[in-house]
Amino acid sequence: MSEQTSHGEEHLMLNGVSLDEGLKKFVDGYLVHDAHGGTTEHPIIERQRRINKNVQNLESIVKDKLGESLRADEKKADSIIKNLAYQLAVDEGYKGKLEEFDDEKARKYLSQAGEALGNPTLRNFTEFKKSIINMVAAKPGDPLYDRNSPLAQFIEHIATQKDEESKKLNYYQSLLQEHATDVRYVSAAQTKLGEKVGVRFSPAANIPEIIGAVSRKGQLQSQEYAERRKTTYASPSQGHDAGAHASH
Repeated sequence: MSEQTSHGEEHLMLNGVSLDEGLKKFVDGYLVHDAHGGTTEHPIIERQRRINKNVQNLESIVKDKLGESLRADEKKADSIIKNLAYQLAVDEGYKGKLEEFDDEKARKYLSQAGEALGNPTLRNFTEFKKSIINMVAAKPGDPLYDRNSPLAQFIEHIATQKDEESKKLNYYQSLLQEHATDVRYVSAAQTKLGEKVGVRFSPAANIPEIIGAVSRKGQLQSQEYAERRKTTYASPSQGHDAGAHASH
């Protein structure tokens, strides 16, 4: 969708937000524009800290349902799924109580998560439950707990959805994806995001490739930022040099 100004100039829109504003918000979620100075925390690091805290809260639910056991039987697996799916539902606006949250509702939110993650196991309630029961250790924190398991992925997804900034970034990304076949939007994204990440995109570059470049640039910048912080907080004997280095 686009709008025309009084001068006939076309303004591209993203569901009520100008494309320029949408692109700016998207980039601001990944990049610090003055990454070499000041005390501003990097947005990716800040976001991951919040998500990690959410993960810990969700993992405590699993630990509570397992009790002293490392493995889940059918009843415990059911309870874990229901309680986690309920957390996602509440975040999506569900107003009912946990007691009213039945398997049908849980299946709905599992399906949504599976679709978003591209994980067929999560889209199938029975298979997801089976995968939890079959885990050598379903208790987070145990050395044998599989952090690549469907359960761990579901927890990470819920934790991310509970972070408002992450939801907004996903929203703007989905809006950009909706216009992936509109050459006006693709061209604008190539130019405007290319300037932000210091890349001259090929005219053939598509929206997913451009988004991926922003994400990679942000990850690299956050790693560099973390290294500078390590230098800043060096040992006292190196404090003078470290502080001087960090200020540049």
